Amino acid sequence: MKALISPIEPAGTGYRIAQIAEIEFEVAPPMLWVDVGQEVQCDTHYFDPVAAAAVGFPQPSHASLTAATLAKARAMRLDIFRVLDGLQASALTTGNLARASEIETCKEQLRNITAIDLSACTTREQMEVAILGAYQTIAAAAPAEIQSAFQSLVP
Repeated sequence: MKALISPIEPAGTGYRIAQIAEIEFEVAPPMLWVDVGQEVQCDTHYFDPVAAAAVGFPQPSHASLTAATLAKARAMRLDIFRVLDGLQASALTTGNLARASEIETCKEQLRNITAIDLSACTTREQMEVAILGAYQTIAAAAPAEIQSAFQSLVP
């Protein structure tokens, strides 16, 4: 396999791999082709000129993946909280204490979503699926009148 290197685009401690191809084609300088193994991919490797080889980007630690995923989960729930707050204020204004209590239960479950155990997850994608699953569980258990608050989760 051949990797097209862009020496004007830093990546890692070297340069970005712009493309992987089986056969070289003509490119404008300063782009250049180098031989690489079958495992090399543009988004997971960069070209290290000192080693004269494609090198994999360092993988983030489980702790940093977890922190990033939980930060994203906290951001996702902000819009839901806003809608639930409005629904709860309306329920309290109309004297519907049962609905206000149901909404408070949903809000408490949302507050606890960042306590989800992600230790079995090994990738960011697995963590995000786990968090989204927790959101969907909360939404599915909510009364139909409250489920509209979770529309922001629909792709």
